Amino acid sequence: MSAPHLSGACPRQTPAPHRQRPGLRGPGGGLRFLDLLQRSWDLWAVLGPSFGRQQEAHAGAAGGPLDGGVLDSGSVLPNPEERFLTLEQERGLRVAEDASSGPAFSNCLCVLAQLLQCPDVAAAADKEMVRTLADWFQREEPAIVKLLLRAVEILSRHENTGKQLRALQPYVLSCCYSADGSIVAETFQVLRDLVDHLPWQRSAAFLIQLAFTLTPFLEEESEHLRLTAFEVYGALLAKVNRRLFVFPLRHQALNLLIALVLHLEDANGRVAQIARPTLCHLATLLGWSKLRATFAEKDVWTILSALLQQEAGRALWFLKQSVLLFRSPQVPIRLAAVWFAGQIIQTLGAEEAREVDEVHAALRHMRADPDPTVSCLATQTSYILEAKEKMCVASSTSCFCPRRRRKAYF
Repeated sequence: MSAPHLSGACPRQTPAPHRQRPGLRGPGGGLRFLDLLQRSWDLWAVLGPSFGRQQEAHAGAAGGPLDGGVLDSGSVLPNPEERFLTLEQERGLRVAEDASSGPAFSNCLCVLAQLLQCPDVAAAADKEMVRTLADWFQREEPAIVKLLLRAVEILSRHENTGKQLRALQPYVLSCCYSADGSIVAETFQVLRDLVDHLPWQRSAAFLIQLAFTLTPFLEEESEHLRLTAFEVYGALLAKVNRRLFVFPLRHQALNLLIALVLHLEDANGRVAQIARPTLCHLATLLGWSKLRATFAEKDVWTILSALLQQEAGRALWFLKQSVLLFRSPQVPIRLAAVWFAGQIIQTLGAEEAREVDEVHAALRHMRADPDPTVSCLATQTSYILEAKEKMCVASSTSCFCPRRRRKAYF
Protein backbone atom coordinates (compact mmCIF):
# COMPACT_ATOMS: atom_id res chain seq x y z
CA MET A 1 0.00 0.00 0.00
CA SER A 2 1.64 3.23 -1.13
CA ALA A 3 1.89 6.19 1.17
CA PRO A 4 0.32 9.47 0.07
CA HIS A 5 2.36 12.42 -1.16
CA LEU A 6 2.83 15.33 1.19
CA SER A 7 1.22 18.46 -0.23
CA GLY A 8 0.51 21.95 1.06
CA ALA A 9 -2.58 20.72 2.91
CA CYS A 10 -1.71 17.44 4.57
CA PRO A 11 -4.52 15.09 5.63
CA ARG A 12 -4.89 14.78 9.36
CA GLN A 13 -5.20 11.63 11.40
CA THR A 14 -7.09 12.05 14.66
CA PRO A 15 -5.51 9.85 17.33
CA ALA A 16 -7.64 7.77 19.62
CA PRO A 17 -8.41 9.57 22.90
CA HIS A 18 -6.38 7.08 24.91
CA ARG A 19 -3.34 7.34 22.63
CA GLN A 20 -0.54 9.35 24.26
CA ARG A 21 2.13 11.08 22.21
CA PRO A 22 4.88 11.75 24.74
CA GLY A 23 7.37 14.46 23.92
CA LEU A 24 5.67 15.48 20.66
CA ARG A 25 4.04 18.66 21.84
CA GLY A 26 5.30 21.46 24.01
CA PRO A 27 3.54 23.21 26.88
CA GLY A 28 1.51 25.38 24.51
CA GLY A 29 0.27 22.40 22.51
CA GLY A 30 2.51 23.10 19.50
CA LEU A 31 5.05 20.77 17.96
CA ARG A 32 8.51 21.14 19.47
CA PHE A 33 11.19 21.79 16.88
CA LEU A 34 13.82 19.41 18.22
CA ASP A 35 11.23 16.64 18.22
CA LEU A 36 10.23 17.62 14.69
CA LEU A 37 13.86 17.44 13.65
CA GLN A 38 14.16 14.03 15.28
CA ARG A 39 11.13 12.84 13.31
CA SER A 40 12.83 14.11 10.14
CA TRP A 41 15.82 11.90 10.85
CA ASP A 42 13.51 8.98 11.63
CA LEU A 43 11.53 9.50 8.43
CA TRP A 44 14.70 9.58 6.39
CA ALA A 45 15.79 6.31 8.00
CA VAL A 46 12.45 4.71 7.09
CA LEU A 47 12.38 6.05 3.54
CA GLY A 48 15.62 4.29 2.75
CA PRO A 49 18.66 4.91 0.55
CA SER A 50 16.67 5.37 -2.67
CA PHE A 51 15.21 8.63 -1.42
CA GLY A 52 18.65 9.83 -0.39
CA ARG A 53 20.18 9.05 -3.76
CA GLN A 54 17.33 10.78 -5.54
CA GLN A 55 17.58 13.94 -3.47
CA GLU A 56 21.38 14.05 -3.80
CA ALA A 57 20.98 13.87 -7.56
CA HIS A 58 18.46 16.72 -7.46
CA ALA A 59 20.74 18.76 -5.22
CA GLY A 60 23.28 18.97 -8.01
CA ALA A 61 20.72 20.30 -10.46
CA ALA A 62 20.26 24.00 -11.12
CA GLY A 63 16.90 24.06 -9.40
CA GLY A 64 18.15 22.43 -6.22
CA PRO A 65 16.72 19.40 -4.48
CA LEU A 66 13.23 20.84 -4.27
CA ASP A 67 11.20 21.86 -7.27
CA GLY A 68 8.65 24.33 -6.02
CA GLY A 69 8.70 22.62 -2.63
CA VAL A 70 7.16 19.36 -3.87
CA LEU A 71 8.80 16.01 -4.34
CA ASP A 72 8.61 14.58 -7.82
CA SER A 73 6.38 11.68 -8.81
CA GLY A 74 9.09 9.16 -8.02
CA SER A 75 9.33 10.08 -4.33
CA VAL A 76 6.84 8.95 -1.73
CA LEU A 77 6.86 10.73 1.61
CA PRO A 78 4.56 9.34 4.31
CA ASN A 79 1.94 11.59 5.84
CA PRO A 80 3.78 13.20 8.79
CA GLU A 81 0.77 13.07 11.10
CA GLU A 82 0.48 9.36 10.47
CA ARG A 83 4.19 8.82 10.91
CA PHE A 84 4.24 10.75 14.20
CA LEU A 85 1.72 8.27 15.59
CA THR A 86 3.88 5.26 14.78
CA LEU A 87 7.32 6.68 15.47
CA GLU A 88 6.83 7.07 19.21
CA GLN A 89 8.29 3.60 19.71
CA GLU A 90 10.58 3.69 16.67
CA ARG A 91 13.52 5.86 17.57
CA GLY A 92 15.86 5.31 14.65
CA LEU A 93 18.62 7.82 13.99
CA ARG A 94 19.43 10.30 16.70
CA VAL A 95 20.28 13.93 16.02
CA ALA A 96 23.91 14.17 17.04
CA GLU A 97 26.73 16.58 16.40
CA ASP A 98 28.76 14.02 14.49
CA ALA A 99 25.82 13.29 12.18
CA SER A 100 25.19 16.88 11.14
CA SER A 101 27.09 16.66 7.86
CA GLY A 102 27.20 14.75 4.64
CA PRO A 103 24.36 13.12 2.68
CA ALA A 104 22.49 11.99 5.80
CA PHE A 105 22.17 15.54 7.07
CA SER A 106 21.14 16.80 3.62
CA ASN A 107 18.45 14.12 3.37
CA CYS A 108 17.15 14.89 6.85
CA LEU A 109 16.94 18.57 5.99
CA CYS A 110 15.12 17.77 2.75
CA VAL A 111 12.51 15.77 4.66
CA LEU A 112 12.18 18.62 7.17
CA ALA A 113 11.55 21.07 4.33
CA GLN A 114 8.84 18.77 3.03
CA LEU A 115 7.26 18.51 6.46
CA LEU A 116 7.11 22.29 6.74
CA GLN A 117 4.57 22.35 3.92
CA CYS A 118 1.97 21.17 6.41
CA PRO A 119 0.49 24.20 8.25
CA ASP A 120 0.42 22.36 11.58
CA VAL A 121 4.05 21.36 11.23
CA ALA A 122 5.02 24.90 10.19
CA ALA A 123 3.56 26.08 13.49
CA ALA A 124 6.64 24.48 15.11
CA ALA A 125 8.75 27.32 13.73
CA ASP A 126 9.67 28.65 17.16
CA LYS A 127 12.75 30.53 18.40
CA GLU A 128 14.60 27.27 18.71
CA MET A 129 14.02 26.50 15.05
CA VAL A 130 15.04 29.98 13.93
CA ARG A 131 18.28 29.76 15.89
CA THR A 132 19.06 26.32 14.49
CA LEU A 133 18.30 27.24 10.87
CA ALA A 134 20.28 30.47 11.25
CA ASP A 135 23.28 28.44 12.41
CA TRP A 136 22.92 26.08 9.47
CA PHE A 137 23.01 29.05 7.08
CA GLN A 138 26.67 29.40 8.05
CA ARG A 139 27.47 26.10 6.34
CA GLU A 140 29.34 26.20 3.05
CA GLU A 141 27.83 23.18 1.28
CA PRO A 142 25.66 24.48 -1.61
CA ALA A 143 23.16 21.62 -1.29
CA ILE A 144 22.55 22.46 2.39
CA VAL A 145 22.20 26.20 1.80
CA LYS A 146 19.78 25.62 -1.09
CA LEU A 147 17.62 23.41 1.10
CA LEU A 148 17.57 26.06 3.82
CA LEU A 149 16.57 28.70 1.29
CA ARG A 150 13.69 26.52 0.11
CA ALA A 151 12.66 25.85 3.70
CA VAL A 152 12.36 29.60 4.26
CA GLU A 153 10.34 29.96 1.07
CA ILE A 154 8.00 27.19 2.22
CA LEU A 155 7.56 28.92 5.58
CA SER A 156 6.52 32.10 3.77
CA ARG A 157 3.44 30.33 2.44
CA HIS A 158 1.95 30.07 5.93
CA GLU A 159 0.19 32.91 7.70
CA ASN A 160 1.45 32.13 11.20
CA THR A 161 5.21 32.30 10.56
CA GLY A 162 5.76 36.03 10.08
CA LYS A 163 7.92 36.57 13.17
CA GLN A 164 10.13 33.60 12.35
CA LEU A 165 10.51 34.72 8.74
CA ARG A 166 11.62 38.18 9.82
CA ALA A 167 14.40 36.59 11.86
CA LEU A 168 15.59 34.43 8.93
CA GLN A 169 15.30 36.98 6.13
CA PRO A 170 18.70 38.64 6.78
CA TYR A 171 20.35 35.23 6.30
CA VAL A 172 18.54 34.84 2.97
CA LEU A 173 19.70 38.27 1.80
CA SER A 174 23.28 37.47 2.81
CA CYS A 175 23.21 34.54 0.37
CA CYS A 176 22.99 37.08 -2.48
CA TYR A 177 26.70 37.71 -1.89
CA SER A 178 27.80 34.08 -1.74
CA ALA A 179 30.97 33.16 -3.58
CA ASP A 180 29.10 30.15 -5.01
CA GLY A 181 27.20 31.15 -8.14
CA SER A 182 24.65 28.37 -7.79
CA ILE A 183 23.71 29.61 -4.30
CA VAL A 184 23.27 33.15 -5.61
CA ALA A 185 21.05 31.91 -8.45
CA GLU A 186 18.95 29.84 -6.04
CA THR A 187 18.69 32.80 -3.65
CA PHE A 188 17.22 35.01 -6.34
CA GLN A 189 14.68 32.37 -7.30
CA VAL A 190 13.64 32.10 -3.66
CA LEU A 191 13.47 35.90 -3.37
CA ARG A 192 11.16 35.93 -6.39
CA ASP A 193 8.85 33.47 -4.62
CA LEU A 194 9.05 35.42 -1.35
CA VAL A 195 7.99 38.63 -3.08
CA ASP A 196 4.98 36.79 -4.52
CA HIS A 197 3.94 35.29 -1.17
CA LEU A 198 4.65 38.06 1.33
CA PRO A 199 2.01 40.77 1.87
CA TRP A 200 3.37 44.30 1.98
CA GLN A 201 1.59 45.14 5.22
CA ARG A 202 3.45 42.48 7.21
CA SER A 203 6.75 42.50 5.29
CA ALA A 204 7.36 46.13 4.33
CA ALA A 205 10.72 46.38 6.12
CA PHE A 206 12.10 43.27 4.41
CA LEU A 207 10.81 44.25 0.96
CA ILE A 208 12.32 47.73 1.25
CA GLN A 209 15.63 46.22 2.34
CA LEU A 210 15.40 43.84 -0.61
CA ALA A 211 14.88 46.77 -3.00
CA PHE A 212 18.18 48.28 -1.83
CA THR A 213 19.92 44.89 -1.98
CA LEU A 214 18.89 44.40 -5.62
CA THR A 215 20.45 47.67 -6.84
CA PRO A 216 23.95 46.38 -7.79
CA PHE A 217 22.53 43.20 -9.34
CA LEU A 218 20.59 45.22 -11.92
CA GLU A 219 23.98 45.85 -13.55
CA GLU A 220 25.17 42.26 -13.18
CA GLU A 221 27.11 40.97 -16.18
CA SER A 222 25.42 37.58 -16.01
CA GLU A 223 22.26 37.88 -18.12
CA HIS A 224 20.38 35.25 -16.13
CA LEU A 225 21.10 36.88 -12.78
CA ARG A 226 20.39 40.37 -14.12
CA LEU A 227 17.08 39.20 -15.56
CA THR A 228 16.05 37.60 -12.27
CA ALA A 229 17.01 40.77 -10.37
CA PHE A 230 14.78 42.82 -12.68
CA GLU A 231 11.96 40.32 -12.25
CA VAL A 232 12.20 40.54 -8.47
CA TYR A 233 12.41 44.35 -8.48
CA GLY A 234 9.50 44.69 -10.89
CA ALA A 235 7.34 42.33 -8.83
CA LEU A 236 8.30 44.17 -5.64
CA LEU A 237 7.44 47.61 -7.01
CA ALA A 238 4.15 46.27 -8.39
CA LYS A 239 3.04 45.55 -4.80
CA VAL A 240 3.28 49.25 -3.92
CA ASN A 241 0.57 51.87 -4.31
CA ARG A 242 0.87 55.66 -4.04
CA ARG A 243 -0.08 55.65 -0.36
CA LEU A 244 2.78 53.27 0.44
CA PHE A 245 5.30 54.91 -1.89
CA VAL A 246 7.15 56.99 0.70
CA PHE A 247 10.72 57.46 1.91
CA PRO A 248 13.01 55.50 1.76
CA LEU A 249 11.54 53.41 -1.07
CA ARG A 250 10.55 56.50 -3.04
CA HIS A 251 14.10 57.84 -2.89
CA GLN A 252 15.55 54.44 -3.81
CA ALA A 253 13.27 54.09 -6.85
CA LEU A 254 14.08 57.60 -8.06
CA ASN A 255 17.76 56.78 -7.67
CA LEU A 256 17.28 53.89 -10.14
CA LEU A 257 15.21 55.88 -12.62
CA ILE A 258 17.96 56.47 -15.20
CA ALA A 259 19.15 52.87 -14.92
CA LEU A 260 15.61 51.62 -15.62
CA VAL A 261 15.36 53.89 -18.68
CA LEU A 262 18.76 52.90 -20.05
CA HIS A 263 18.01 49.19 -19.63
CA LEU A 264 15.40 49.57 -22.33
CA GLU A 265 18.56 49.13 -24.43
CA ASP A 266 19.59 45.99 -22.52
CA ALA A 267 21.19 43.23 -24.54
CA ASN A 268 18.69 40.83 -23.00
CA GLY A 269 15.32 41.60 -24.58
CA ARG A 270 13.43 40.16 -21.61
CA VAL A 271 15.10 42.68 -19.30
CA ALA A 272 13.92 45.49 -21.56
CA GLN A 273 10.42 44.01 -21.52
CA ILE A 274 10.39 44.11 -17.71
CA ALA A 275 11.97 47.58 -17.47
CA ARG A 276 9.24 49.30 -19.49
CA PRO A 277 6.19 48.30 -17.39
CA THR A 278 8.26 48.92 -14.26
CA LEU A 279 8.93 52.46 -15.50
CA CYS A 280 5.24 52.94 -16.26
CA HIS A 281 4.24 51.84 -12.78
CA LEU A 282 6.90 54.10 -11.26
CA ALA A 283 5.48 57.04 -13.25
CA THR A 284 2.03 56.20 -11.87
CA LEU A 285 3.37 56.14 -8.31
CA LEU A 286 5.02 59.53 -8.89
CA GLY A 287 1.96 61.04 -10.56
CA TRP A 288 3.75 61.60 -13.86
CA SER A 289 0.83 61.09 -16.25
CA LYS A 290 2.51 62.65 -19.31
CA LEU A 291 5.78 60.85 -18.75
CA ARG A 292 3.93 57.59 -18.24
CA ALA A 293 2.66 57.76 -21.82
CA THR A 294 6.20 58.52 -23.00
CA PHE A 295 7.63 55.61 -20.98
CA ALA A 296 5.09 53.25 -22.52
CA GLU A 297 5.82 54.01 -26.17
CA LYS A 298 8.96 55.98 -26.89
CA ASP A 299 12.61 55.08 -27.34
CA VAL A 300 15.37 55.74 -24.82
CA TRP A 301 16.51 59.04 -26.35
CA THR A 302 13.00 60.50 -26.43
CA ILE A 303 12.34 59.36 -22.87
CA LEU A 304 15.56 60.91 -21.56
CA SER A 305 14.86 64.22 -23.29
CA ALA A 306 11.29 64.34 -21.97
CA LEU A 307 12.46 63.40 -18.49
CA LEU A 308 15.06 66.17 -18.43
CA GLN A 309 12.55 68.71 -19.71
CA GLN A 310 9.84 67.89 -17.14
CA GLU A 311 12.10 67.15 -14.15
CA ALA A 312 14.74 69.86 -14.64
CA GLY A 313 15.02 70.28 -10.89
CA ARG A 314 16.50 66.81 -10.65
CA ALA A 315 19.12 67.39 -13.36
CA LEU A 316 22.14 67.04 -11.08
CA TRP A 317 20.69 63.87 -9.57
CA PHE A 318 20.13 62.42 -13.02
CA LEU A 319 23.69 63.40 -13.94
CA LYS A 320 25.14 61.46 -11.01
CA GLN A 321 23.09 58.41 -11.97
CA SER A 322 24.31 58.64 -15.55
CA VAL A 323 27.97 58.83 -14.51
CA LEU A 324 27.56 55.67 -12.42
CA LEU A 325 26.36 53.90 -15.55
CA PHE A 326 29.60 54.78 -17.36
CA ARG A 327 30.85 51.54 -15.75
CA SER A 328 28.12 49.37 -17.26
CA PRO A 329 29.43 46.25 -19.01
CA GLN A 330 26.97 46.90 -21.86
CA VAL A 331 27.99 49.21 -24.70
CA PRO A 332 24.47 50.58 -25.52
CA ILE A 333 23.98 51.59 -21.88
CA ARG A 334 27.37 53.31 -21.64
CA LEU A 335 26.65 55.12 -24.90
CA ALA A 336 23.26 56.40 -23.70
CA ALA A 337 24.73 57.38 -20.31
CA VAL A 338 27.49 59.47 -21.95
CA TRP A 339 25.00 61.13 -24.29
CA PHE A 340 22.58 61.99 -21.47
CA ALA A 341 25.37 63.34 -19.27
CA GLY A 342 26.36 65.71 -22.07
CA GLN A 343 22.75 66.85 -22.52
CA ILE A 344 22.36 67.53 -18.81
CA ILE A 345 25.59 69.54 -18.47
CA GLN A 346 24.54 71.83 -21.30
CA THR A 347 21.36 72.77 -19.41
CA LEU A 348 23.06 73.64 -16.13
CA GLY A 349 23.38 77.16 -14.81
CA ALA A 350 26.72 78.74 -13.98
CA GLU A 351 26.64 77.78 -10.31
CA GLU A 352 25.60 74.22 -11.05
CA ALA A 353 28.18 73.83 -13.81
CA ARG A 354 30.97 74.50 -11.33
CA GLU A 355 29.89 71.43 -9.34
CA VAL A 356 30.49 68.91 -12.10
CA ASP A 357 34.29 68.75 -12.25
CA GLU A 358 34.14 65.04 -11.44
CA VAL A 359 31.77 64.52 -14.36
CA HIS A 360 34.24 66.17 -16.72
CA ALA A 361 36.97 63.89 -15.39
CA ALA A 362 34.72 60.87 -15.92
CA LEU A 363 34.02 61.94 -19.49
CA ARG A 364 37.74 62.34 -20.18
CA HIS A 365 38.25 58.84 -18.84
CA MET A 366 35.55 57.53 -21.17
CA ARG A 367 37.63 58.67 -24.16
CA ALA A 368 39.60 55.46 -23.61
CA ASP A 369 36.48 53.27 -23.69
CA PRO A 370 37.16 50.00 -25.56
CA ASP A 371 34.14 50.59 -27.78
CA PRO A 372 34.96 53.15 -30.51
CA THR A 373 31.40 54.54 -30.60
CA VAL A 374 31.39 55.32 -26.88
CA SER A 375 34.95 56.65 -27.04
CA CYS A 376 34.12 58.94 -29.95
CA LEU A 377 30.98 60.33 -28.28
CA ALA A 378 32.83 60.93 -25.00
CA THR A 379 35.62 62.75 -26.83
CA GLN A 380 33.19 64.96 -28.76
CA THR A 381 31.18 65.72 -25.62
CA SER A 382 34.31 66.61 -23.65
CA TYR A 383 35.57 68.98 -26.36
CA ILE A 384 32.22 70.74 -26.63
CA LEU A 385 31.95 71.22 -22.88
CA GLU A 386 35.55 72.43 -22.57
CA ALA A 387 34.98 74.95 -25.38
CA LYS A 388 31.88 76.28 -23.68
CA GLU A 389 33.75 76.62 -20.40
CA LYS A 390 36.41 78.77 -22.14
CA MET A 391 33.69 80.89 -23.70
CA CYS A 392 32.13 81.35 -20.28
CA VAL A 393 35.43 82.70 -18.92
CA ALA A 394 36.18 84.94 -21.92
CA SER A 395 32.76 86.46 -22.30
CA SER A 396 30.01 87.56 -19.99
CA THR A 397 27.47 85.96 -22.33
CA SER A 398 27.78 82.22 -22.70
CA CYS A 399 25.67 79.17 -22.88
CA PHE A 400 26.01 78.91 -19.12
CA CYS A 401 23.74 81.88 -18.54
CA PRO A 402 23.58 82.81 -14.86
CA ARG A 403 20.36 81.51 -13.49
CA ARG A 404 19.00 80.95 -10.09
CA ARG A 405 20.16 77.61 -8.84
CA ARG A 406 17.56 74.88 -9.15
CA LYS A 407 17.02 72.74 -6.10
CA ALA A 408 16.53 69.05 -6.57
CA TYR A 409 13.45 67.74 -4.83
CA PHE A 410 12.37 64.26 -3.85
